[in-house]
Amino acid sequence: MSPRFAVVAALPFLVATSGDVPRPAGAATGSEGGAASAFVKLEKVEVPIFGNSRIEGRITAQLILQMTAPDQAASATRQMPELRGHVVETMLEFGSLYASGFSAVDAERLSAALNAAIKARNASVRRVLIVELTASPV
Repeated sequence: MSPRFAVVAALPFLVATSGDVPRPAGAATGSEGGAASAFVKLEKVEVPIFGNSRIEGRITAQLILQMTAPDQAASATRQMPELRGHVVETMLEFGSLYASGFSAVDAERLSAALNAAIKARNASVRRVLIVELTASPV
């Protein structure tokens, strides 16, 4: 099996908090390479995998947005319905083109698709982290 395929993808990250920085619910701050950033957790996303004429399975993903700056977390929280819509749109397209309920999800390809779609629509997102990813038949 190719190393780029994985049923569960986990990206570790360190979360450091500071008591003097206000944060919206679901957001955490941390640092990467000395630059401060913030993390915003999205609710679990579940989309169908479409086959030729029917639904073959589903993809479930837990995602976290890494923001370019800590103060961007509040903005991302306010824009969450729009951001989540773009995530669902991207995952639906991915599920139709590249996924099956009977094989592992190409996490690398999904990550690239999600990052391209979200960064194109919101410049304050540094990257989309996939913390949990599964595909299952219906």
